Amino acid sequence: MTDWPKYVCAILEDPEGRLLLESRPEDAQLAAGRLTCFGGRREEGETPEGCLRRELREELAWEPQKFEKRVELWVAGDLVAWFYHAVLNVGIDQLRIEPGYSALLVSQRELPDLPVSPWHAAVLGAWLNGRTVVELDA
Repeated sequence: MTDWPKYVCAILEDPEGRLLLESRPEDAQLAAGRLTCFGGRREEGETPEGCLRRELREELAWEPQKFEKRVELWVAGDLVAWFYHAVLNVGIDQLRIEPGYSALLVSQRELPDLPVSPWHAAVLGAWLNGRTVVELDA
């Protein structure tokens, strides 16, 4: 379907309101050395929801019971990603993180001081302010 995004990501929030972010290695293909939300590229014919479940199983060996689409990311007029919100209902110690990556729980007030990928920072800022669409220039 052409109106589905290339990427799907999860805003994962624990019961205390902290966000689970992925710390990407310095040699990562995208967002090297940055913090991002978990998620990834949608495969051919895969629904956004199916993509999110697959990505979270691959990256964390966990998936949420339910999630809700919250923010669309548009860059230079193109739909790039949908970000879904879900509650992280397990401890970080119960997640299995891919080798070379790590997971961090951060408070929302810490976000501006952390090396969050610009696109993800824009989306998280929008989400925190109740906005559902982010439009960025190329």
